[in-house]
Amino acid sequence: MSHYQQRFDTSKMKHVRAGSLTITSFTLREVDGQDEEIAAAAAKARGGNVSSAEELIRLSIVEVNDQPVKQPYLAFDTWNSRARALALRAWASLNSVTEDETEAFLNAAPSANGQQPGDAAFATG
Repeated sequence: MSHYQQRFDTSKMKHVRAGSLTITSFTLREVDGQDEEIAAAAAKARGGNVSSAEELIRLSIVEVNDQPVKQPYLAFDTWNSRARALALRAWASLNSVTEDETEAFLNAAPSANGQQPGDAAFATG
């Protein structure tokens, strides 16, 4: 299965680091239900201070500085707090749906009686 990927450029930002390495970009892939199961088990195995979201990010990171990385990307633990915060926001953006997307999706779906939202008969059924 091919997952959608998105590259995030951090080259113009300051203090985005992993140890002594400056992170100029990272690429994340979207996750699926299987990833969520793996992440939940990994979080449980690592102890109480690790969230499933962090484990999902480790599974999502496919490139750092345009170089492929092995998944799960355990070196995520070495990223500074600024880099980790950016990765969390990027991951949330990649794996969520905006209000505009939700509205467009719901407005495109016909109702059970074949009426479309906006049709005069739609409100009355």
